[in-house]
Formats: sequence, structure tokens, C-alpha cells
Amino acid sequence: MNSTTPSVPQELLENLESLSVGKVCLIGKELSKDLFRKIPIFLRCFKDNLDKKTYLPPEFEMLLNSCNLILQKIVECRIIIDKKLNRSNEICPDYFIKQFSKGNCSPIKKSNVLIGKEQEFDKNRIKLIKLSNALKWIDWQDTVIDPRNLKKPQAPLAVPK
Repeated sequence: MNSTTPSVPQELLENLESLSVGKVCLIGKELSKDLFRKIPIFLRCFKDNLDKKTYLPPEFEMLLNSCNLILQKIVECRIIIDKKLNRSNEICPDYFIKQFSKGNCSPIKKSNVLIGKEQEFDKNRIKLIKLSNALKWIDWQDTVIDPRNLKKPQAPLAVPK
């Protein structure tokens, strides 16, 4: 398998919202395994080219984009799992004991207004994460492309006659 190809099919990554929590967890697990497989390749490629003081090959940029996509999808999986499992409601221990001592184990009911606001919050959170990643990418490109950060070329070696 190529180091730049994802281990999870693109169709699944585009439709994470429609999948069950178990499948999203499995996809997140596969994505994290894929990321752990690509990080050493990424670091080795970066170190090799840093020592040679040459431009980075195009494969490096493809690998960087692939790692960035994997990280975005892992964050998206986490958001979807949190949303589907309703982990946002934290229950204090006293309330928990009181609920179970009564024998009334009904879940906390949310109003439609609160549900709508939570959905809007999740959409805005995903949008902010994507914008933040895009801004970080632009900042990185600006730093790399800026001629002030480039090393001066070395003088050619003198050949004895």
C-alpha cells in the first residue's frame, strides 16, 4: 500500500454522519492506525531532506496532505460520536444516586430549542476546526515559501588542479 493512499475508502469518510457509532469508532481506529503508520515515514522523509538541504519532494507534500486529512477525519469522528452518544450532559454524583434510588431511570429530556442550538454549535465547531486547519496550512506555506527563511547556497567545492 502506498504511503499516501488512505486505508479507509473515501465514500465512508464522506458519509460519517449516516453511519452507526460502532462503525464510526472502527473507522476512527483505522484512521489512527493509518496515521501511526505514516508518521515515521513523514519524519524520515523530513529528516532526510533536512540533512541534504534540498527542496522537499512532491511525495512529501502528498504525505503531509494525507496526514492532515486523517487528523481532520479523526476529529470529525470524535465530534460525531460525542453527538450521537449525548456525552455533553454531565450528571453530578448526588443527582445520579437520587435518580437510581427512586427507581426512576428516565433519561434527561432536552427541549427542541436546546437540541437545535446544540446542532448549530456542532456545525459551527466543525466549521471552525476546518477554518483553523486551513489557516494553519496557509501560515505554514507562508513560512516555507518566504525567501528570508531559505538557507544561503553553499559555494561550490574547489577542485585541485
